[in-house]
Amino acid sequence: MAKRFLTLNIMFALVLQLVFVVMRDYMIIRQVLGTFIPLGLSIAILYHVFRLLKTRRRDDTKFWVAYFIGMLFYTASYVVWAFAFIQGKPVISTPLSFGLWVMMYPFLFFAIMYKIIQLRNKEHVYQYLFHITTLIIIIFSLVFHFVFEPYVVSGDMTIWRFFVLVIEPFLSVLLMMASIVLYFLTIGSNERRMNLFFVLGFMTQALAEVLYVIQMIEDTYVVGQFTDVLWVFALLNMLAATYLSRHRPEDARWRVLRIVDHESSILPYVWILLFTITTRTIVNPTLNALSVAVLVLMAVLISYQLLVVRRNTELLNSYEEIMYLTPLTGLRNRTSLLRDLPNILKRIIRLKGSLALVVINLDRFKIINDALGRDYGDAVLKEVASRLAFYLDQSAMLYHLSGDEFVLLVYNQDKPQLIALIEQLTESLAEPIYFGEQQMTVTASIGISLAPKDGRKGHELLQMAEQAMHQAKSFGKNQYFFFDRLLKQQLDRRLLIENELKFAVNRGEILVYYQPKYMLEPEALIGFEALLRWDHPTFGFISPGEAIPIAEETGQINALGYYMLDEVFHHVKQWQTEHDFFGVVSINVSAIQLKQVDFYAQINFLLNKHQLDSKFIELELTESAMMEVDDVLPKLEQLKALGLKLSLDDFGTGYSSLFVLKELPVDTIKIDQAFVFAINDPRSKNIIKTILDIGSNLGLQVIAEGIENTDSIQRLKDLGCLFGQGYYYARPMPLNEVTAYINRHHDKG
Repeated sequence: MAKRFLTLNIMFALVLQLVFVVMRDYMIIRQVLGTFIPLGLSIAILYHVFRLLKTRRRDDTKFWVAYFIGMLFYTASYVVWAFAFIQGKPVISTPLSFGLWVMMYPFLFFAIMYKIIQLRNKEHVYQYLFHITTLIIIIFSLVFHFVFEPYVVSGDMTIWRFFVLVIEPFLSVLLMMASIVLYFLTIGSNERRMNLFFVLGFMTQALAEVLYVIQMIEDTYVVGQFTDVLWVFALLNMLAATYLSRHRPEDARWRVLRIVDHESSILPYVWILLFTITTRTIVNPTLNALSVAVLVLMAVLISYQLLVVRRNTELLNSYEEIMYLTPLTGLRNRTSLLRDLPNILKRIIRLKGSLALVVINLDRFKIINDALGRDYGDAVLKEVASRLAFYLDQSAMLYHLSGDEFVLLVYNQDKPQLIALIEQLTESLAEPIYFGEQQMTVTASIGISLAPKDGRKGHELLQMAEQAMHQAKSFGKNQYFFFDRLLKQQLDRRLLIENELKFAVNRGEILVYYQPKYMLEPEALIGFEALLRWDHPTFGFISPGEAIPIAEETGQINALGYYMLDEVFHHVKQWQTEHDFFGVVSINVSAIQLKQVDFYAQINFLLNKHQLDSKFIELELTESAMMEVDDVLPKLEQLKALGLKLSLDDFGTGYSSLFVLKELPVDTIKIDQAFVFAINDPRSKNIIKTILDIGSNLGLQVIAEGIENTDSIQRLKDLGCLFGQGYYYARPMPLNEVTAYINRHHDKG
């Protein structure tokens, strides 16, 4: 449609010029065409702008209002000329028509500057600064030489001529310069085609004004000349821009524009060379050896500069490929996303648009990669990238952040459109992927955050989308979730806890609580389980179930775990020395702690530091350790050789299994409290009995968690359970209560 409009505008202008040439002896016809065609076009523009402002809520209303007012003054000036023609008077510029005409310029200039501010982009300005500066200098020099200078030299300085010959061309040059800047800012804009017509219209309007002033100086202007054709052509382009703004903008990718748009374009050098030749011809038209030498040197200098620019461009492109692209898929990487997001969000907020950040994480990709090999995994990633890119248009950008994670940025799509796109992508990903004789189906968990609804900062939106993606995974994978307010509250709290956790140990907020463990028959205190408690001055006690996963994800679990081990070893030694209590104390450790290179050295150091016998310490393996048996097994065997006891927490749930029990050198298994709570249920009772039988057959100690009443104790005794812990005996207690508890209950052993 845009190309069609431009073609029609050019054809109309050419036909009008032909008519003016043919009718050069018919002044009345030329005056009618030169007056009433612009008047009709300006009225049509006002009509379309009025409808646009009335029927749609615009995010650039100030631009259209300023443009509308400017065109009102433009139309009013032509009404004055039309009225003069109807009365049989000469169609010439009068103080009234000129005043109305000049009043148009401040509003058109304001409209352009408003659009420039909307589209401002430092990267584009720096990228095309040479183009902009060169063209502006050349235009200003030519206008000054052909318009300002002749007037100043002539010395004919009446007030009227001053306004006509100085103010009008000055405003025209300003309009032209602003239009040049606007043109280069439209590169990459999703409103390119509309802005191109505005730029073409404004620049043609300014050029016509400059020619008009020259004709006024030479007293050669009459209505119905080439200047009027330019005014008509300018109005046609402004009308096209106004019409196109009422439809969805599309990027204009015309080949002719690439000559100008390319950052390494030779056009600025061509402009300089032509300007030099023109200047040389004007100043001294005689051609001699010196003038030829100057032109040749200019050509050599420009050629060399082009070679330098080309080489620098190649180096820059190579650098950008290394820095901002993923080699495997050729997509933009995380560095590119973090660089692009702030600028994209500024533009979205400025234009009052919207942005969806979509995180796409492949389900079970690590399993696929490990089972079928890296070559197959790479083929899967390439195919996924290809399928995702296939369904995207100019309103979306695709990034490849890591092995199994992609990010999609989607502009100005409402929620139904976004859902339709995501469902289309998930259906495409569900198709089988073939590699050689292998066939695999992959699925993806997807999280979406929206700007500016959910946030206005790039890293926040990324975290929100990842939070929604993790929620999709927790609900069974192969789903998509939008970030909502509850998730935002959770994420805000998570970020706060993550930050506060960094200082919790040094501020003395991390406490060790202990829960006693008992032999059931006869009842005797046999030890304690050490539990982390975080007493925050503002939030109070923060659940370990909330704090520990955050510590594991951020790597703070290592420092936190070392502090806990040091405290527990110190307390155990203190109880032995001061209270003659030699029970076994267990403490939880995660896979992240176990995978530390110096974890064995840490334990050995702390045992020596506190002069503690290792047999009184039991390391309780959390679920994360059971998930990574192969990685932690060598370290556990070292710790076992050191004399420490090992236990499996929450056996019968999560990742605990007979396979884990077979692989890990454990001494104790703990029955999850969920089974103990439901011990009256036959299924739970049978599971407990099975676990007790497994422990007995393997020579392992079995401890039941979550004992809360005498009925549970009796049923556990009947099933053959020997050890347990729970609220029936005592809730977890701080250190100052433990010593008194030991003194009261230790003698029972």
